[in-house]
Amino acid sequence: MEKNIIRQLLPQDKEAYEEYRRDFLENGCFDLYSRELLAKFEKYDGDFFSFLALLDKNSRPAADSGRVPQLEYCLFDKAGRIVGSVRIRTGMTSELAVSTGNVGYDVRPAARRNGYGLTLLKFALDYFKEETNETAIIVSASQGNAASQRIIESCGGIFQYFWEEPGEEEPLKIYRFSL
Repeated sequence: MEKNIIRQLLPQDKEAYEEYRRDFLENGCFDLYSRELLAKFEKYDGDFFSFLALLDKNSRPAADSGRVPQLEYCLFDKAGRIVGSVRIRTGMTSELAVSTGNVGYDVRPAARRNGYGLTLLKFALDYFKEETNETAIIVSASQGNAASQRIIESCGGIFQYFWEEPGEEEPLKIYRFSL
């Protein structure tokens, strides 16, 4: 590859995805900021094609499921390694509105501090502007995740409030973006 690219996973990405997953599990997926990712990795049993089918199903939830469509894109570096991913939820529920919001992103531990988080959030913001009719979106960051907070604020996110889920160690900072 000549440059970094962002796209959805394809069947030929199995090895790159498994390396990405392994980096998180061995080097930091158990931190407070990676619970959603850890849950996804725990569901993955090595059957990459079933995993791709699950991602596809998540992009088209049943009307009566109470879920919104969630698209997942991966950021590949010039060497073809997955260095991060972004989940874009193209809708809103009352739960999402006060918690995780429309966007979730992560950067693999070995690739942090290279601007990939910023690249992923900018991609998501552009997606909402170009592909949806949304006029505002919600993005959250754990109170202790200063790096994510800086990324969100540098992209124009406006802090709204703290949200505390019972049993969680720290609250989420909820940000709003006007599109």
